[in-house]
Amino acid sequence: MHITSPSYSNYFVDDETWVVNTTDNQGYGAWLEAGESTWSYSHTTQVAYFWAEDLNNGQMGGVYNQAAFGLVSSTDYGQNATINIYLASNGTTWYVGVDAPSKNYFTDETRYVMDTPNEWQLGMELYGNSNQSAGESYFTHNTYLSATDGNYYPETVEGTPKQDLPPNASWIIKPNGTNDGGKFATICYC
Repeated sequence: MHITSPSYSNYFVDDETWVVNTTDNQGYGAWLEAGESTWSYSHTTQVAYFWAEDLNNGQMGGVYNQAAFGLVSSTDYGQNATINIYLASNGTTWYVGVDAPSKNYFTDETRYVMDTPNEWQLGMELYGNSNQSAGESYFTHNTYLSATDGNYYPETVEGTPKQDLPPNASWIIKPNGTNDGGKFATICYC
């Protein structure tokens, strides 16, 4: 996949995964996210792996923080990367990481982020409406780590895919419990 955006201050496009509590921050939600984006505080015009959070402070909107892990290497395009977001066994530290073909990135978040997550999301975000593009990207091996037994399980629920046209998003193979979590695709030409 190759994503482009003309300007740091006005536009961005990304592919990412979120772990969310939708009821925190007076219903505005709190979350952790990771992926790749054209908008990064450290690399303003290139594509970078990143992580971000919106901490639950009980107020509308929470406290948003974002950081770049590092630039996406040209050798990473067309390869698979793994996004990991999970709560450590101590129950207070979140692990956020991107295992890219060229390098593995991670951070430990020890601040209180959210109450128990009630959903996870995957897809593309677009800010702005012209001169951006993102080739087709696939989300596969969509699994989650069970908090009760510590095992990984494939996604079995399709959820409610949302498209803003652009970006476009859909299940190419719907998750059903026997196909390793299905195959979800995103693409944007705008």
